[in-house]
Amino acid sequence: MNEQKPDRDDIGTLIRLAKQESKIPTERAERVRAAAREKWVQETGRRRRSRVFWSVAAAAAAVAGIAFVIRSIPAPEVADPASVAAHVEHLEGSVQTAALGSDRWSTLWDGHAIPSATALRTFAGRVSLRLDSGHGARIDRDSEVRFLDSGGLELAAGRIYVDSGRDSRDSPIDLYTPYGIVEEIGTQYEAWLNEGLLRLRLREGSVTLHHPDGDLSVNAGQELLVSATQEPAIASVEPYGPHWDWVSEIGTIPDFRGRTADEFLRWLAREKGWELEFADVTVEEAARLIVLEGDLTPYSPDEALQIVATTSRLHRTTEAGVLRVSAER
Repeated sequence: MNEQKPDRDDIGTLIRLAKQESKIPTERAERVRAAAREKWVQETGRRRRSRVFWSVAAAAAAVAGIAFVIRSIPAPEVADPASVAAHVEHLEGSVQTAALGSDRWSTLWDGHAIPSATALRTFAGRVSLRLDSGHGARIDRDSEVRFLDSGGLELAAGRIYVDSGRDSRDSPIDLYTPYGIVEEIGTQYEAWLNEGLLRLRLREGSVTLHHPDGDLSVNAGQELLVSATQEPAIASVEPYGPHWDWVSEIGTIPDFRGRTADEFLRWLAREKGWELEFADVTVEEAARLIVLEGDLTPYSPDEALQIVATTSRLHRTTEAGVLRVSAER
């Protein structure tokens, strides 16, 4: 049988009993009380030391663990606010950055401020950025983009989507490529550099490629193909469809709480490259009066559309790049 150690309450009971009158001679009773008191002091002291030891040990382990995490995951450098080129809005997978000319790459995080004179590469990741100019930029997998001191961007490999939006400043963003400089004018466009071919595909506005052999202009609904071995070619392209899916997949939905269903529908149509049509003036006016309350940011654009349509009692269909909205029957 295992000997059970006395509990703190049991020891205290012994002391109280030792103080009571008994038939034990006074001298012997005093020795019992002294022994009980000493035992109680030893026991409680041991427990206190044990608690202190394990508290210190736990704190030390926690500190050691934090130190380990800091050593194993390089923290991104904090950029000088005056030299910030962009902020990360959303990312998926592994995305890394390094100062131009450096081979010391660090991991990119949500909310990370990216300074000028920095390179960014995605490999299997993708990232959505808000440039200091107010432009939106989304970078696909297997891409490398450089943020230049001049404020422009350089596409070294892969694919980037640039959206001047409604909040960008007056000055356009120049995109440098091996085939010339892309100058945008109020636009949404994709630039894809792959195996010696540059493709510029436009949803909105226009761009001019300042090519060594002369300027080439591209408008909404067109794409320009440029290579070192063939003459530049322009073809028609739809502003919607599966070839644009990657753009909305890595994009973020603004917070529409307190804003109207009409604002959301117009944002979504532009995000997806659709035209927005209301069945009649009554439906359009109703959409302007419906105020959204729920948070849509965790959802994809298609999921958010379903939520807004259901809660607003609106019926919607999408066909051939047109989002039609009518009253629910």
